[in-house]
Formats: sequence, C-alpha cells, structure tokens
Amino acid sequence: GGGYAFIPKLAVRYLKLVGKYLETCRFVLYAYCLMNNHVHLLIEQNDEYPLSKYMQRLQSAYTNFFNRKHGKVGHLFQGRYKSILVDKDSYLVELVRYIHLNPHRAGLENADKYPWTSHRQYLGKDRYPLAPVNTEKVLGVFSKMKPIARRKYLAYVMEKRKDGKKNGFYDLRDGRILGDEEFEEEVHEMAGFKKQELTLKLDLELGNLWKAICKRDGCVKEPKGWTRSRLMAETAYLAMEGMNVKQNKVAEYFGVEPSGVNMALKRLGARWEKGEGSKEALVAWSKGIKDCEF
Repeated sequence: GGGYAFIPKLAVRYLKLVGKYLETCRFVLYAYCLMNNHVHLLIEQNDEYPLSKYMQRLQSAYTNFFNRKHGKVGHLFQGRYKSILVDKDSYLVELVRYIHLNPHRAGLENADKYPWTSHRQYLGKDRYPLAPVNTEKVLGVFSKMKPIARRKYLAYVMEKRKDGKKNGFYDLRDGRILGDEEFEEEVHEMAGFKKQELTLKLDLELGNLWKAICKRDGCVKEPKGWTRSRLMAETAYLAMEGMNVKQNKVAEYFGVEPSGVNMALKRLGARWEKGEGSKEALVAWSKGIKDCEF
C-alpha cells in the first residue's frame, strides 16, 4: 500500500468497506491487520467472484473516500496488491498469528492494545466488529470450548512475539504458494500444469538416505543445530527429487514443520549460488549409494 497512515477515522472507513464487500462477494475473512503503510487480509474465496475484482472494488472505494475527504486526486495505494495462495489446513493458524503480530514486529508502542487487527475478536473483546472475522475455524483447533480455546490461542500468539521475522512466510513455494509440495502440485494441476518428470532416480529408503549423508559428513552422533539443518536440506532435496517423497513426509520424518524444510531448502539453494557445493555434486554422490548397504 501507499504511505498514508490509517488514523482512526480512516481505519474505521476501510474496515467498514472490507466488511461490506466481503458480504456481497461471499468471501470469508479469517484475519486482518492495518498498518501505517500496508494492509494484511486473510481471505477465503467461496465463490467464483475473483479476488482481484474484490480488491479493486475495495481499494477504489477507499481511495475515492480519501480523495474526497482530503481534496486530492489520483492513486492512493502504490502498485498492485500482492496475493499468495495458502494451504488452509496446514498454515491457517500460523498465518493468523503472523498477521496479528505485525504491530509487535514493527516495534509499535502499546502493540498489545493495537486496535486495527482482528486479534481482539479472537479474544472475544470486540463485540461489534466493523469487519467480522470467522474465528471458529482457528479457535476450534485449540478447543471446542471457546473460553479454553481463547486462552490457548493467546498463549500460542504470545510464544512467538520475540521471534521477529523468523518464520516460513518469507519462503514461499513458487513465490506465491504457501504450502508443501503436494499442495503445490494440486494448485498446478488445477491451473492446467503437468508435474515434471523426475530427472533423478534413487532406489532408497528415506531413513537410509539420512544415514548415508550423516556418514558422509563423519557424524558419529545425530547432528544438531545448523549442521542438522544443512544435512536435512540435502536429504530433503534428494528425497523429493529422486525418490518422489512429499515435503510433508520429509518434515514428519525430521519432526519439523513443512515450512522448516522449505526454509532449509532455500538456504541450501543460496549456498549453491555462492559456490558452497553444488546440486550436480550432491546428485553425483547420491548415485553411488546402495540401499543394501544398510
């Protein structure tokens, strides 16, 4: 968005417009956050009405209101809005938390009392919201009883307050997809893209591949910290490319979130770009492994 602050009167109008157009377009709002120079909206599309058209109507209506009020003309928001496609089942709860922690990451004073997010609705403290959000889906993950669910939700949010930008939402698959490899394949199939054939074929078990990589690096014990992350990334790459193992299965094997595997793969790619090892060298090494050795 542009560089205009959402002062109270403007924020109220924007949220009223969000609620108004959501109702007419049959979208579900799960979370929002209005910051000084950008907006986060977590929306589920339940109809064929295009999200791009909804955003165009919303931004145009708000821009017209702002310009009339301040005697200005022209665009208010800079550039087109950015959207990502999210695997709701895997990332909905994490993404709601991420959105609600924006004021904390921005270092705002009194971030706990920041009024322009949907966080208060999740706590049951906003009885007449301007833009009602659907809290049932997320709260239901924590408990069927709302008082308990709200307490657990609050604890879940608070535990990440000091993490800054250490999260998987800066590492998206395909640049616009937040989900594991299986979700990405489903998205591509719906869009008419076919899955590419694997160029690497490995006749191995995931556990044996991990053992081989640890043995190659001389690990006597189970590696920890950055070493484990680095070796996990190489294992994940070979398993996903050469053994057709899904990213969520790799994550399950290592006891981490799928986003953690995705971040490790991004770091691996960055190291290759800097000349620290290479994909070709890893693939060449992997072809010498035999499952019968274990």
